[in-house]
Amino acid sequence: VDARAPVGFRQEGRYRALLREVAECADEPRFAEALLQIDKDVPRTMSGHIFYCADAGHGRTCLTRVLRAYVAHRPQLGYTQGMSTYAAVLLLYMDEEDAFWCFAHLMEHCGLGGLFSDGFPLLYECLDLWEQLLHSRQPQVAKHIDATLADFLGLGGGYKHAALKAADDPSRHLVPGMYATPWLQTMLMGGSSPAPSAL
Repeated sequence: VDARAPVGFRQEGRYRALLREVAECADEPRFAEALLQIDKDVPRTMSGHIFYCADAGHGRTCLTRVLRAYVAHRPQLGYTQGMSTYAAVLLLYMDEEDAFWCFAHLMEHCGLGGLFSDGFPLLYECLDLWEQLLHSRQPQVAKHIDATLADFLGLGGGYKHAALKAADDPSRHLVPGMYATPWLQTMLMGGSSPAPSAL
C-alpha cells in the first residue's frame, strides 16, 4: 500500500508552479533559511559521482530544483541536512519531476519525513532498532562500541542501551547517534563517513 501515492497526489503542472513560487519568494523567511542550507548541501552531496561532480553541473542543478520545490511543497517540514542524499539517489534513476514526486511520496506517505521532522521520531526509532540488531548479531562489536563511546562521552561503564530504553531514557541515543545518525539520514551513504558497505 505504501508503494502507491494517494489518488491525486501528483498534480500536472504543480512541480513547475512550485519552482516559480520558490523563485519569486526566495527572500521570504519561510524559504530563505532552507534555501541557504540547500545551497550549502548540494555541492557536498555525492560529489564523487559523475552526475554530481563540479564539472558536470547538470545533476547539481536538478537536485537543487527538486529540493527547492519540496520546500515550497511542504514548508512545514522544509529542508534538513541529509534530505539531499535521498533526492540525489532518485535523480540517478528517474527524470527530475518524477524524482520530486517520488521524494515527496517517500517523505509524506512512507514515513521518511520522520528522519527530518522536529524531534526526529523515525531517527530515534531507527537508532533503537540499530542497537537491538547490533547487540543481537554482533555482541562483541556492540560491547566495544558501547564501552569506547560511553567512555568518550563521560557516561562511564554504566551505559546499557536496553536498560535505558526500558526506562524510556533519551540518553540511550547518545552512543548510536555518534556514528549511526549520518548513515540513517543519508541513505547509509553518510557523506564523509559512509556506513560499511555490508550494511
